Amino acid sequence: MAYEFEHAIQVTPESHASGEHTLQDALDDVPEEGAVIELGDGEFYIDDVSTPDNRSLKITGKGSDTVLKAEGHFALSLGATSYIELSDICFDGQGHHYGVQINGAEYENMIFRDLTFSNYGRSALHGAAAHGPITGLLVTGCEFTDVGAGANFRIGDGSRYLEISDNRFIDIGTRPVTVGSGGGDTRYARITGNHIEGVGPGRHPIGILSYTPHTLIEDNTIKNLYNEEGSPPPHMRQEAMSSRGRHTIIGGNEMLNAGGHTAAISLAGSGPTVIESNIIQFNEEHQSSERDGMDLRQSKVHVSGNQLTGTRGGITLRRGIKDAVLSNNKIKDSEYLSSAVRICISTGATIPEHRMSGAQIRGNRISNIVKGEGDGEFTGFLFRPVGHAGEHDVRMDNIVITENRFSDISVADGAQGVGFVGLGRETSHIKNFRVERNDFGEMEDIFPDYARELIEDLHISGLGL
Repeated sequence: MAYEFEHAIQVTPESHASGEHTLQDALDDVPEEGAVIELGDGEFYIDDVSTPDNRSLKITGKGSDTVLKAEGHFALSLGATSYIELSDICFDGQGHHYGVQINGAEYENMIFRDLTFSNYGRSALHGAAAHGPITGLLVTGCEFTDVGAGANFRIGDGSRYLEISDNRFIDIGTRPVTVGSGGGDTRYARITGNHIEGVGPGRHPIGILSYTPHTLIEDNTIKNLYNEEGSPPPHMRQEAMSSRGRHTIIGGNEMLNAGGHTAAISLAGSGPTVIESNIIQFNEEHQSSERDGMDLRQSKVHVSGNQLTGTRGGITLRRGIKDAVLSNNKIKDSEYLSSAVRICISTGATIPEHRMSGAQIRGNRISNIVKGEGDGEFTGFLFRPVGHAGEHDVRMDNIVITENRFSDISVADGAQGVGFVGLGRETSHIKNFRVERNDFGEMEDIFPDYARELIEDLHISGLGL
């Protein structure tokens, strides 16, 4: 919303430096009805400046000509208010911890527009879970360079309508974009049109991390996740995008050399989620990924029209899987791929029964998978139980694999169309399994004989389209 102010207060670098009229003085003088603080051209050296509570406020500068240089733990701390806007200001952290810190109990209409942040050891924009909630957040047109974390809004429960759009994040230590705290009633976020390039060497580098239900992640570009050694230690997460909330749409994003020991796209929520028309591409120089293009740990996920190029892993579904659709995806050009689609049937490490109900794998195209001798086998669609050691009670029903096409598959150690791991005659209960109208190319081993004997109501037909 646009807010009209009747009062304007000017601050110059000279009056601020002399102490005659500092930025803090101007903020302390804001009347109850609010004001615009207008900063002049030049450099302002500031140390833990705080805005007043319960005052509508806009602080604006002259773009690149107005520079706030931090000399303390944080540059600017924002008090609780119904409207606050920061625009056209450069923040130079000079190696200090935080740029703008959210430090109040409740906010409405918080706007960060056309700001630049550089040289912060921790977060440029920082909101902790103890603060907020925020109703109506907009971060747009901002640029973040060489900071520990970018727009880090792990804010209080109950936040609503959070938008981070059309920003640039360059050389960020760990997390360029974080929205939500993982608990409570936070919801409705839009993360769109951002450009992220160079994330690391901080712990758990993740390009976009959302804990917020009802989130749209669309038309973002993420390039080059890395750390000092080029790949993270095994215990570290490294993902281009990670969503921990339900009702998420991830569409039209481009991820280049943007995956690690986990995946380019990672989900861990309760669904439903749509993942559509994304591009994931690795090259040989950045082959640090030991898992997948996508690691999806939730039910009711619809994955369609995506392209995965050069990945070690394809698409993995895990945990208790229900009503999943994988359709019209392209997985291609890999010397590392062990399986195009991997179904890890599980309901958790403490529950012995592994269940999958309702999955459609249709219309996908897998091509140019070339692996030399000793590089391992390849399986098109792999089903396996995952969980604690011991016997597994595996249950699957209503599985449809149809109209998929494989081409240019050359694997010295062997290739298989559909594979199973960990099935036993006494512990596996599989029914309504259909493999129809697929083209497995030159693969001769399409479906294992031992699995045919374990499946009730198995239909295999039309192996060439």
